[in-house]
Amino acid sequence: MTLPPITILYGGWSGERPISQKSGTCVAEALTRLALPHRLLDVTRDLMAWIPELLRWPDTVVFNALHGPGGEDGTLQGILDTLGIRYTHSGRLASALAMDKIQSKLVAADVGLYTAPFWRVHPQTPMDFWDTLPYPVVLKPVDEGSSLGVFIVHNANEAKACLPQLPPSFMAEGYVPGRELTVGIVNGRPLTVIEIDAGEGFYDYKAKYDPNHHADFLIPAPLDHALTQTLQAQSVTLYHALRCQGVARVDWRYDPTAQTGPAFLEINTQPGMTPLSLVPAAAAFEGMDYDTLVLTMLQAAVGGE
Repeated sequence: MTLPPITILYGGWSGERPISQKSGTCVAEALTRLALPHRLLDVTRDLMAWIPELLRWPDTVVFNALHGPGGEDGTLQGILDTLGIRYTHSGRLASALAMDKIQSKLVAADVGLYTAPFWRVHPQTPMDFWDTLPYPVVLKPVDEGSSLGVFIVHNANEAKACLPQLPPSFMAEGYVPGRELTVGIVNGRPLTVIEIDAGEGFYDYKAKYDPNHHADFLIPAPLDHALTQTLQAQSVTLYHALRCQGVARVDWRYDPTAQTGPAFLEINTQPGMTPLSLVPAAAAFEGMDYDTLVLTMLQAAVGGE
């Protein structure tokens, strides 16, 4: 199929701006190799700094290479919907629900996925709340990505010490020991399950994007067939329940000694597109190289899956 001119929106104003710049640059390089007309456009909070330029190509399709708040939470999607411009990845509602870790967990539980206990925390939460939790717990922002601002705490004193470093509204979640697993999804089809080995730590921002501290990927994850199928099926169930589109990634923890099965962590509707990112790695394992993945995402955006 013939694609219209492509605008790669990248940058943004979240803590993931440097990663978005890498994702957008990699996508541009792929489109150059594919000989497809394209341009890079840096997105900022000043809408008038980039929207007039976006509208100079009235028939453009957007490759959304933004990550984090502003680009992943329904904000950009709402702008593009208003402008009548087609774009990759999920729409406004799915993006907003998936970005909110508590809302996505509520949807996950509603469709039968197991998730560790969780609590929303806000400025009115009494301090004695911290004495009641079943430690260890994970503290993290409700609406950030790339494991930014995440703390694993083992008692109330540790939790209280982290509070000044967290946003006013965040969440506490029961810590699930064991293995870290992820399932990429392309147009509703699950990719090979990947296990992430982050060594002694966890899969935080440094383990995701720093080549000197990067986690190891086990592709495919060394799991039995039944567990692999469960992870893939449940990931796709949530993808459809949230009405996601295009590419997404569902993250899990699995404790082999627990009776609950895999525990859903979160769903990412704008997974990274850097050379160190998980979805391109899973797609490559299945024979879909990076350029083909980018092309597939754009074809889906214009209605040509």
